[in-house]
Amino acid sequence: MKEKNLFAVIGTSLGVIGTSMQTEDVLRIISLIITIVGGLITWIVIPIINWYNKAKEDGKINKEEVKELTDILDEGSKKIEEQVQSKGKEEENESKD
Repeated sequence: MKEKNLFAVIGTSLGVIGTSMQTEDVLRIISLIITIVGGLITWIVIPIINWYNKAKEDGKINKEEVKELTDILDEGSKKIEEQVQSKGKEEENESKD
């Protein structure tokens, strides 16, 4: 009977260790997703809304305004890429510690 309890304790302990390791990976993925969504809202969605409100004042969108939109998208995507790369470097440094 004691052997069964010992195996149960060992099995449960291994399960807890495995789950905690997986939880850390899941939390990293969730953190990365939140980072990307936050970047999309901050650097793309809000500037596009502001651009649209400004562009529709005269009732039509001209070539300069389209160029401004492409600049917003280009700049926003670069900032998101930089943010994701820095987040990855932070996680690498944390995993080394």
